[in-house]
Amino acid sequence: MTHAGGVRRMRGAWIVWAAAVLALAAAPLRAQAEDTASACVRAAGGEESADWVRWACAGTDFDAAVRFAVSLPAAWEVGSPRDAGLQVWALNGRVQMSVAAQDQLHAPATQSDTLGFWMRATGIRLGREPELRDVDSFRRATQNPDKARRAVTRAQQRDTVLLAMAHGLSLSHEGQTVLASTAEVRPLAGAPAGWLAETTEQNGEAWRSASYVTVRDAVVFIATLRAPDEEFDAALPLWEQTMATLEMRTDRSAPATPP
Repeated sequence: MTHAGGVRRMRGAWIVWAAAVLALAAAPLRAQAEDTASACVRAAGGEESADWVRWACAGTDFDAAVRFAVSLPAAWEVGSPRDAGLQVWALNGRVQMSVAAQDQLHAPATQSDTLGFWMRATGIRLGREPELRDVDSFRRATQNPDKARRAVTRAQQRDTVLLAMAHGLSLSHEGQTVLASTAEVRPLAGAPAGWLAETTEQNGEAWRSASYVTVRDAVVFIATLRAPDEEFDAALPLWEQTMATLEMRTDRSAPATPP
């Protein structure tokens, strides 16, 4: 996959995640408690209270190394759609929260996808379509996939890149009318993150959203709050509490399915 193809895949995934939250097409996790195939489950030994439930999420296939955990309001409906990447959402009426993740550089397993890995990593690091000499230079400089992921992560944690990624979350890509939009860089779970706040018009009604996007170990993590305009301000403090519980990491010992 070329860098341009990788960017399209990531942007497409962001839009799918936003659409999945709006569509709410997944069954509640409460109904999936005995289903071990679920991507997100109640965290074993996790701290719970009358107000919060801890959820642990682990990816499969290309996202097999991805892990995150978050505490969600106990009274809210929770779901984890299997056809929209690694994601968990929580719903209370028309107020929606979601956390999602996707690995940009899964573990190469064959000669073909090893070449693809280095082409994608180089392109992301440079922010453009790489030439073969770029790939060769980057591979010599980093020497192994772990160092390449670290270099990619540093490149994507630059303010300009995070802001571009935040703008990539805009619902304007879904054809919605954006009435107001603000983007900046903010901290999230100890790392810099792009942050996008939007007011959009949907079926004649104003909706507001706020989203974070950040990168850890070449994995993109996205968290979003969306609600009708008149309900957004009341939901924001609870969402900020939720974000304070978010933990993001990877387990690179987990195998990835080769392409």
